[in-house]
Parts: sequence; C-alpha cells; structure tokens
Amino acid sequence: MATPASQRRTIAIIGAGAAGLWTALHLIDQGFSGGQLLLFEPSGKTDNDRTWSFWARRSILPAEIATRSFSRMMVRRPTADPVELDSQIYRYFTTRSAAFYAYAKRVLAKAEVTWVPETVTELSESTDAVTVRTSSSSYTADYVLDSRPPTIRLGLPHVQATLQHFGGWFVRFARACVDEDKVVLMDFVELQGEIGFFYLIPDGQSMALVELAVFSDSVWEKARYDKALSGYLATHYPNHEYTVTEREYGVIPMTDEALWRSATPRIWPIGTRGGWVQPSSGYAFTRIERFAKDTAKRLLASKPQAWRPSAVQQIFNSTMLRYILEKPARAGEVFVNLFARNGADRTFAFLDESAGVVDTLRIMWNSPRWPFTMLALKEVMLRVLQRK
Repeated sequence: MATPASQRRTIAIIGAGAAGLWTALHLIDQGFSGGQLLLFEPSGKTDNDRTWSFWARRSILPAEIATRSFSRMMVRRPTADPVELDSQIYRYFTTRSAAFYAYAKRVLAKAEVTWVPETVTELSESTDAVTVRTSSSSYTADYVLDSRPPTIRLGLPHVQATLQHFGGWFVRFARACVDEDKVVLMDFVELQGEIGFFYLIPDGQSMALVELAVFSDSVWEKARYDKALSGYLATHYPNHEYTVTEREYGVIPMTDEALWRSATPRIWPIGTRGGWVQPSSGYAFTRIERFAKDTAKRLLASKPQAWRPSAVQQIFNSTMLRYILEKPARAGEVFVNLFARNGADRTFAFLDESAGVVDTLRIMWNSPRWPFTMLALKEVMLRVLQRK
C-alpha cells in the first residue's frame, strides 16, 4: 500500500508564537511525525512576554497551565451602572505565555520536532518545494507556514484598520481587597478620538493584572499607560497600598485587510500574518487555535489549500470594526449593550463566531439596527464589486 502524501511531506513553520506552536501541536495530533516538522525560532521562548485571556466552554489548554478561570464578569461604560454577568456555559480563562511555551516545547521535543534557532532570511518557492534560507544554512520543505509579524497598512481605501495597544501592571496589594472570583472584562473610559477600556484579572484577593487597552493609529509612550493605570487604581482601590511586580506592553493589529490573500501554493501566512486575529475585537488565542487545527487538517489533503475565513465572518467583522472606528464614542455603548441585552453566553458565542443563525440575527436586531444594516450592505457591495 502506498504511503499517503501527507506522511511524506515536510512542513516548515516560521515563528514559535501562539500560531506557530498551535499549528505544530495540531500537526502532531493529525499524525505528522516530528521528523516532518521544522520550526524556525531564534529565541528560546522562555519569557512571560504576554498574557493570553480567552473565553471558552472548556479550556483549550491542559489544566497544568491554565492559571485561572472565571464565570462572573463585569462590563461598564462611562456614566452608567456596571453590568454584572454570570456565565452558565462559558468561562473566562487566563494564562501566562511562558507556561504555554514550556508546555508546547515539551510536547514537540517528545515528538522529536526539529527546532532551528535561526532567523529565516529568504524563501524561494518552486513548483514542488520551498527553500528556506537562514544566515548559515538552507532547508527544503514541501510547505512553509509563515507567522512572522506583517506590516499593517493604515489608511488603505475601503480597509478598516487600527492598532490595539496596551499596557498592564501585575499588582500586589498590601491587604486583601480584590474580588477574586470576578473579572472586570471591559471598563470603558472616555478618550478623545480613541477607544479605551481597562480590564482586571484577579489572582487571589490581593493580586491582579490590571491593563489598559486602547484602539488608535499610534502607540502610546509607556509613561502614559502607567499614569492611566495609577489613576484607575487610585479611583477603584483608594487607600490601598500596592506594589507593581511586573509590567507588560504590546500591540495587536486590528484590520479587515485580506491578509490571507498573500498565500501562495506552498507558502501560507498564519497567525497575525494570515488574518487570524479577530478584526472586530482583537481577541486571538482561541481563534488561532481553531484556525491552526483547520490548517493542520488542510495539509492532509491530496492538494492542500490555504485557510481563509468565511464570507459571513468577514462581513460581520468588517461591519463591527467600521462602526466602532467611525463612532469611537459609541464603542463602549455597543459592547456593553451586547452583553446587557443578550447575556454573557450568547454574546461570547456571537463574538466567537460560533453562534447559530437565529442567535446571530437576534443579536444584530438588538444592536443599532439601521447603522449596522447600512454598513453591512456597504461591506457586501464592496465584495461584490471586488474592491475588498
């Protein structure tokens, strides 16, 4: 019996972030041997360089590395009472990146995946293979999955794009003052021409991650996040002494540009480079895991085809992103009302692109109907006219 083509294919993955590692893990799960996989990553991937938070019906991570999970949440917009939520189906999980990196590296090492600690300098594609070059060596692969950060272009005609940038503090209070069972999911603040919200993830009664996320075209200086975080803590935890034990800062692009179209027959963009970050919210971790699994399955096909999102997902995300960018002062109202009118579980399913048709229509009906309808029609026409 002939060996299936997928069992003979060599796959090169560039980058060991969430997309690269999830895809490698799913390729192993799909039956690829470690000897078929090359993972190019110049760093050791040992640092806590980010915190991943996500909602899911059950954790997509082993219990050993999912640090905390919550069913109680709160969302709030300026000049309005907070909306308290208690999810019956979903939970909100959080984990540090170093734990995920260590877990993935253990699994891949056991499978004998080849980790190449070098930077890729060139890709050369032919009809039947790709040559991957580094500064010192060259390798041959049947397919390359490229997760290197893309250049996000702002101001393109018909494309909605912005940056979600953030600064956060890990705080230890001198005495217990945190509701350890409740996440502050979105606490919107008024910013001139920008969209911003705080969130707070407890770690017991005296420790928490408090972070400010901002949607705008330019990243703030770190001192500006720090000033805002200090003010937030002074407002919500007055007279409580605390120590900042760690800080994190980062940028997540939010764009509905069709980044996946850069795929060639044998070089596929994945992760942020492939449009796996949700344009309308910036959430990525579960979306990346889901699309990584789909990509691994596609590589089993006799004639593999690169991932691309559904047309419905594209239109929904473009409509939501266009609305909040055109009306930034209404962003807090839109997101908070989604939860207030539909509840946590239905809203999470909607934002996770897993809601059924009936629930999706019900949520859209509970949103600003006329503006959303007109923007959705505009997005449909842009695609019909092949301008997007």
